[in-house]
Amino acid sequence: MTTSYPLTEPDLRAWFDRYTGTFQALVRGERSDPEAMTEFFCLPLTMVGDQQVTVLDRAGFLATWGAMYEQLAAVDYHHSTVERFEVTAYNDRALAIDAAGRRHTNAGTVLEDWSATYLVVGTDEGPRILALLSPPG
Repeated sequence: MTTSYPLTEPDLRAWFDRYTGTFQALVRGERSDPEAMTEFFCLPLTMVGDQQVTVLDRAGFLATWGAMYEQLAAVDYHHSTVERFEVTAYNDRALAIDAAGRRHTNAGTVLEDWSATYLVVGTDEGPRILALLSPPG
């Protein structure tokens, strides 16, 4: 499959919705194929937070994301809403998505707010997250 570039914001939002939908289905146990998340990332993946930079290979990515699924399932996570979705294009194949929202339980109560900046590159197979940046705090 070849994707044409540059991607439009509606294209990116549809891709991001697939990403969040896959994530949510894995946490809820509706899917049992954690490898499905790798289609959204360039591996190794660089994660940057206030105190550290972590580079995850495939095994590290699957272990880290698996632990996150388990933690969220344990607190009755059901879905995330996206309240902010802003795209900054750097060229036809490199962009940043600044996103924020809320995680909700099955009952609809808010578990927590979340935000991140996703550095995304366009590959022939489609967009892939190259780096994930956490906000301060």
